[in-house]
Amino acid sequence: MNQPSLFNMYNQTKAGVVFDPKKGIEISKLFPVSETRDLNIIPYKYHIYPTGETHPFSDMANNLKGSDFPFITSKSERGIKILKPMLSIHFDYPMITLQSLNEGNNTACILFHKIVGRAFFKPPKGLTWQECERKYVFHHKDNKTWNYRVSNLEHIPQKQNITGKKKKASRKDVFEQAKIRGLV
Repeated sequence: MNQPSLFNMYNQTKAGVVFDPKKGIEISKLFPVSETRDLNIIPYKYHIYPTGETHPFSDMANNLKGSDFPFITSKSERGIKILKPMLSIHFDYPMITLQSLNEGNNTACILFHKIVGRAFFKPPKGLTWQECERKYVFHHKDNKTWNYRVSNLEHIPQKQNITGKKKKASRKDVFEQAKIRGLV
């Protein structure tokens, strides 16, 4: 069994997975200022890893169990912290808030699966992420937006993503959603 060196900074996720902070993908490089001036994420502060963490609701749903969820770390003078995505009743996709260098708005709220996709997929046909932003999306294969595992995402054309969706929700479905959200 290999023992970690005292001189290397190793950390552990809540799932008990040991990770090396030097091996994550630096998030500011995924959203270069030349492409997305509105984000301007602080360089070298945030890193993403493909697996090793649990879902915030893993104790409540079988399809969210496991330690194979991607995770983001935040580095500060106090050490390294694992950030959990924000989940909301009012928005279907997990999001993450990262500090930005922009004046006036020093945070950037980004869809978690978009960061995962940019980190672990390549843009199609040699395009930049900015060029394919409007034509391609990161699709959840099982259509469950809270399942942001790398293995559940695929990069597909926008048209293909729309074809699998229902045109109109049934009256019963609309009422059930209203009940769930406490509107009735």
